Amino acid sequence: RIALADVADIRYEDGPPMIKTENARPNGWVFVDIDGRDLGSYVVEAQQAVADQLVLPAGYSLAWSGQYEYMERAKDRLSVVVPITLVIIMMLLYFSFRRVGEVLIIMLTLPLAMVGGLW
Repeated sequence: RIALADVADIRYEDGPPMIKTENARPNGWVFVDIDGRDLGSYVVEAQQAVADQLVLPAGYSLAWSGQYEYMERAKDRLSVVVPITLVIIMMLLYFSFRRVGEVLIIMLTLPLAMVGGLW
């Protein structure tokens, strides 16, 4: 039997309670609760402040995650889905009416309908 003290230097030191890893790299997390403000504008300002004041050494990286990450994914997905949906609606209207003029009249009223729906 070999005693642990014979092969290791055991001492108490301040540090994180555990080492977290992600993609086989040690990482640390910073949690922020935002109150009274929208998440998107806060993160944009925080990213700018961090970029201006922090230079990351080699081997370090920074990722903005959580609700902001989900919001960005949804925005990217909607930027593809909404135009495709509008094109499909226009095609269905054209197949129904067989006239481009009527399709355009219906489609041009959509912004007013959205304003009425939100108001």
